[in-house]
Order: sequence, then C-alpha cells, then structure tokens
Amino acid sequence: MKTFKRWLLNREKLENPDILWIKGHCHRVDCNIKSEDFKVVGGQNFRIVSKYEIVITTDCEKQESMLKLKYIDDLILLRVLCVSPGDHIMDEYGALY
Repeated sequence: MKTFKRWLLNREKLENPDILWIKGHCHRVDCNIKSEDFKVVGGQNFRIVSKYEIVITTDCEKQESMLKLKYIDDLILLRVLCVSPGDHIMDEYGALY
C-alpha cells in the first residue's frame, strides 16, 4: 500500500526558485487556474485569472519533511490517499498509481 498526501501551498506568489525546488523534491505539483470572462462596454469579452491554487503531492516521509521545513506556514493538508499495488485512484488533481 502506497500513501500519497495532497497539500495546498497557500501563497500569493511563487518564484522560479520555489518551482524548481518543489519539482526536485516532491512527487508532483499541479497548478489549477480559474478564470472568469468579463464583458466590457462595446461587447468585448476579456478573460482574467481570478484565482489559482498550487497542489503538491508527496509519496514518502522524506518529501513531506522537506516540504514542511520549507513551507510550514503556507501548507494545508488536503487529503491522504492510499493506493494498493496495481491499483489507482483518481481525484480532481489526477490519477495516482
């Protein structure tokens, strides 16, 4: 049985060094962008980013410990998922094997 943890990184801004660090130390990182359409005078539509969320997946204690050391004040544990060998689980952030 393999255990995965999904974490929300609650930060306003993420710099390139942070992205490289996360990609190097964690199992997976997803950025979900939510946008909205606005209609302005003249009938034109514009799409703007209204919100984004960064979800990080860890699959071992070492990854979790490193993540907590670096971002402890900005982390929220979303869920813990357990996957049996040969099985997979799908959630809104993708599949885990």
